[in-house]
Amino acid sequence: MVAWQQFANGQTPQEASIKGDHLVGDYYVLFGAKHKEQIAALIEEGMTKEEADKNTPIMKAAQQMLVDWEQGKEDVVALWQKMNSWVYEGFGKTYTRIGADFDKNYYESQTYLLGKEFVQEGLKKMCFIKKMMVVFGSI
Repeated sequence: MVAWQQFANGQTPQEASIKGDHLVGDYYVLFGAKHKEQIAALIEEGMTKEEADKNTPIMKAAQQMLVDWEQGKEDVVALWQKMNSWVYEGFGKTYTRIGADFDKNYYESQTYLLGKEFVQEGLKKMCFIKKMMVVFGSI
């Protein structure tokens, strides 16, 4: 979402004449490329690879976007919904083309909170230990 926000100039799948899942995938790949470029620049400035990996502007923007999404920030949720609709529409075209259908779909966005609860309970019971901050936010 961050790469689309920063580089797409509002481009839609219809404008690009490609399936929505492909458009979103293109920006996913672009995120990775920009992240690598920014890592290299930070290493050049003297950071270690590990420090640079966590401190690129694009990664920090993605981390903040995840925090904002989890907090229900309207503009971030709206962007997420728009881009998800593009992805699922593209998936739907592919499933139709290959004759696949499903009785039920499970989405990570609907199940992650349950996993987060399990982790928090495990931390309380000391079944898990917390060694470091999670890259995309705290548990």
